[in-house]
Amino acid sequence: MNFALEIAQSNTGGWVPFAPMRGVAVTLYNANCSRSSAQGSLSYNPATGTLTLNVIGAIPDGTYYVAVKYNPASLIGTPITAPNPTVTYSFVTSAGGVALPTGVVKLKVAPK
Repeated sequence: MNFALEIAQSNTGGWVPFAPMRGVAVTLYNANCSRSSAQGSLSYNPATGTLTLNVIGAIPDGTYYVAVKYNPASLIGTPITAPNPTVTYSFVTSAGGVALPTGVVKLKVAPK
């Protein structure tokens, strides 16, 4: 079974998207928390922050986990207003255009 997982992000402050770390920033794990051989190609859209992971040869109805390492340094230079705001980033994972119920993560970010 082949499909694409999309991890989209948005934020409440109009800030730039978090960029993934260079190298092994995205890993697909199976239900036993071992690296999955079904992990295929990866693409990243820096304008939207969307990651697309192609999954190839997945077990139908299998359980998979995705780990993404984002680079907080990618936010350096983002213009902010005083007082320093706290911005919430939301990450939503979808497969086939359908959001996965366990694929929603929120992260609060504030300037140093």
